[in-house]
Amino acid sequence: MDGFTSSAILYNYLRQNYIDYNFELSYHIPEGKEHGLEVLMPLLQKEKICDLIICPDSSSNDEEFHKILSEMGYEILVIDHHLASGYSPYATVINNQLSEKYQNKELSGVGVVYKLLQLLDERNDTRDADNYLDLVAAGICADMCPLLTLENRFISEYGFSHLYNSGLRELIKYQAYSILGVAASEITDWSEVKVNPIDISFYIAPLVNALIRVGTTKDKETLFEAFINGRKLVDSTKRGHKGELESIAEQNARNCANARARQNKEKEKATELLDIQIFNDNLDENKILILNADELETPNTLTGLCAMNVAAKYKKPILLGRTTPDGQYLKGSMRGQNGSELKDFRKFLLDSGYMDYVEG
Repeated sequence: MDGFTSSAILYNYLRQNYIDYNFELSYHIPEGKEHGLEVLMPLLQKEKICDLIICPDSSSNDEEFHKILSEMGYEILVIDHHLASGYSPYATVINNQLSEKYQNKELSGVGVVYKLLQLLDERNDTRDADNYLDLVAAGICADMCPLLTLENRFISEYGFSHLYNSGLRELIKYQAYSILGVAASEITDWSEVKVNPIDISFYIAPLVNALIRVGTTKDKETLFEAFINGRKLVDSTKRGHKGELESIAEQNARNCANARARQNKEKEKATELLDIQIFNDNLDENKILILNADELETPNTLTGLCAMNVAAKYKKPILLGRTTPDGQYLKGSMRGQNGSELKDFRKFLLDSGYMDYVEG
């Protein structure tokens, strides 16, 4: 959700504030849950298709691809919050984790994009960045960023008290009874509606993340359209309403709910198979669970969710991976556990010398 909200507020801001400039603005949504330039390389290397590539919530660690694209004549702007070893010399990188001057390391990707929009506001003498604080707050909470930081706290308080985005509104309406204790039809004045981080974390983010994991490419395009142009009318896909129109935000909310139901079924099935693997191999005696997902009949996009589920169930750090085609590596997801003696699981893995790649 952080990546989608990052891209949505950037897209809407540029479209609104630079309409008089002679440029074309387009976006690309990866087929899977992956992010970063690697998924775009086959498209970008065929021929030069644009001048500037903007990577919200991704690509700080893609220096090798920055170099290739820079040599082809592309300019690259990275707006990110993920840990990285340093600034890429082949791209312009804005990353709060790398900055020595910026103190708030708890901002997610959408928060860093918001800071850029504030700068553009300052340069253009406008005040439009704050119009997107509802999506900024939603992205920060969905990415589990701490709200003890004053800046994050302000974004959360203001954003959830000023719900402007129609895509987000429709998701809240779909979960109205769980969040507000009322039917969706009873929401008549959005200025009086206020949600909180718990609402987003438990009732909104899981819907969006489920669609990103198991939805089709078309579903994900609908999700993004809901955040950038949610009032757009499209043919209804609701059962029994053929020939009618509905907003794309309404259609997306239903898509998200359906995707979550599919995801949960697949997750439960995968967890049962992993339980059998742990039992058969006596792995529950180990302090770290290292599991193979090759036999799971679930998409790669669910690996992280399954790892999180097993780590919480057994209260142990976990590595869950699939064997790479060359048979040399396990590639997948790693999850630490708060109650474990390993306070920094990522550092432990990096220091072990057995890991080729550990990021996130």
